[in-house]
Amino acid sequence: MSVFSTMTNVNMVGFYGVDDYHPEGSPTAVPFSQGWIYVIDDVLMIPPSISKIITYGNFNSGSFDTALEKTGLTEKVHLLHDTTYFIPDNDGFDAVKDSLEELSTEQLAEELKYHVVTGKV
Repeated sequence: MSVFSTMTNVNMVGFYGVDDYHPEGSPTAVPFSQGWIYVIDDVLMIPPSISKIITYGNFNSGSFDTALEKTGLTEKVHLLHDTTYFIPDNDGFDAVKDSLEELSTEQLAEELKYHVVTGKV
């Protein structure tokens, strides 16, 4: 239902979201003064909540959602607009699991905030 992340390979750029929504386009971007444009084969949809996106299908980041819940940040994150998320997949969380377990709830909340950027990026 929404675009969440992009994956690039030699032959195409895929935009991956929820509800089996996977428009594709050429890997060659069209540059312009404020970034790049990718021509794709479908209409982009408005994203649902971030929790729905990160726990759907193959995105594999339920660990981030669990951490948001543990720190009480879930509702705050859901209310954000014009936001970019840098979310590690579950393997990323597993790689630093021991370090994360040593953090207090407040320290974990501060760490998670580094993965959420509001405003224009």
